[in-house]
Amino acid sequence: MKTPGKLMDIYFNSVGKNGVLLLNLPPSTEGLIHSVDSVHLKQWNDWRTTLFAHNILKEAKLQKGNLVQKQWRKYRYWTVDNENPGMVSFEYTLSQESTFNVLSLQELIALGQRVERFNLEIWRDGVWKEVLAGTT
Repeated sequence: MKTPGKLMDIYFNSVGKNGVLLLNLPPSTEGLIHSVDSVHLKQWNDWRTTLFAHNILKEAKLQKGNLVQKQWRKYRYWTVDNENPGMVSFEYTLSQESTFNVLSLQELIALGQRVERFNLEIWRDGVWKEVLAGTT
């Protein structure tokens, strides 16, 4: 039996890292998911839906640096300007101080992997402070 917390951990360490979501929930001999697992899956889905329901950057002001917006099939995405390749930097300005618990950066992997590393900085007390750095 996996708790909603364990399911969220599996989610962030699979889908959240561009991997496959494999829950390993065994069916009973009747081919049914155990009732406890079913309840936990519903709780996890509700939690995940709530977690991603509000995008604080949707209304934020974007300073896009050397990014250009493009369309590929149904996907709209930002990418580096071919005239000015190299490090990409962009900045979102919020209308008020905000808190968040998930930063979701996604790459249109169908076009190939281009992101090698990233960092997140916040403006606090008059200076930029790095709060997160990672690699892909």
